[in-house]
Amino acid sequence: MSASLDNKRKLRKDLLARRDGIGFAERLRIDCAITERLRSLPEIAVCDLLLCYCSIGSEVATHALLVEMIGRGVQVALPRCSTDDQGERLLRWHLVTSLDTLMPGAFGIPEPPDTASTHIEPSAYEHAVAIVPGLAYDVHGYRLGYGGGYYDRFLERFQGCSIGVCRASACVASLGQEGVLEPHDRPVDLVVTERSCVRCAHATMGRRGRDAGARLSEAWSDRF
Repeated sequence: MSASLDNKRKLRKDLLARRDGIGFAERLRIDCAITERLRSLPEIAVCDLLLCYCSIGSEVATHALLVEMIGRGVQVALPRCSTDDQGERLLRWHLVTSLDTLMPGAFGIPEPPDTASTHIEPSAYEHAVAIVPGLAYDVHGYRLGYGGGYYDRFLERFQGCSIGVCRASACVASLGQEGVLEPHDRPVDLVVTERSCVRCAHATMGRRGRDAGARLSEAWSDRF
């Protein structure tokens, strides 16, 4: 096992234990604050497609945001874990109008039905926004995921605005300094916690779906 993979395994174990150790009431308070920050973003206000995960366990909760966006008439899509013709892992996105239609899929994650009529390509939308889960984020937008590589492959091609969400306790100064970054890792454009929101340095005006909020940048306390 490479040093990077070994470091990732150890850090994932520590972060999962730390996340699971947060009490329900405290998680609820934190996650409500994260949702409020997401609501305030101009990217969310103008998006014509919200790509999001359906939270499980001690993940940052997304149910309230999903229900709200569906109620506002915004197109909302959730992922199915799949593979392409070459066997490469990828996310296929399906529109949903209710969370009641979701069923446990890969890794026990709630997924939408595999229906051709609901399958969409994010590139077809002008102001797509993706809410990206992660065990940890750093100030550069890099994330430590669960190890499947699905979101790294998605972010490599995604031309909209990507927003990482995590609790402040799961933020680190630099995942590179933690020895867990690899060449295939892809950063998000913004990171949102209960305390603050940061627009990562690599995010530019050149990519679609970002112009409405390009001037918004809140400094994090001590950057996190």
